[in-house]
Amino acid sequence: MKKNKINKIVFFWFLFISGKAYGDYCFDLVAEKYYLSKEILMAISLVESNMDNNAINTNNSDGSKDICHMQINSQWFHLFSPEALLKDPCYCTAVGAWLLRDCMTRYGDSWRAVACYNTGGGLERRSSQGQKYIRKVKEKYMHITMGEY
Repeated sequence: MKKNKINKIVFFWFLFISGKAYGDYCFDLVAEKYYLSKEILMAISLVESNMDNNAINTNNSDGSKDICHMQINSQWFHLFSPEALLKDPCYCTAVGAWLLRDCMTRYGDSWRAVACYNTGGGLERRSSQGQKYIRKVKEKYMHITMGEY
């Protein structure tokens, strides 16, 4: 997908959601837009940052950084500029959903796609990392679907 088209899609969601109540409302809208389970998005957010939109991780071995509650990696900033928009929790959710949908396009609606969200693909090289991530997300997902979050 071209940069302009991605920016228009995400910017549309930013305008539509901006100023509305965050939390479930945002997860609901974005999940519907990208044909995803809001519970999966919430589980990923819990694993990535405990739903902390101010989370920043700079300990990546490649020198990149991850920001916002969905921990969007700086390798994607060229597509979702400006980076400052990721400080909006709904925008962050929309970008995370777009990335997960992209993984699902590649790997199907499967746990392998959830691992792809964390590893960026290349699961053959990082299968233990992907499996560990899947276990964490599944655990959070189970708690969410049981009404514990």
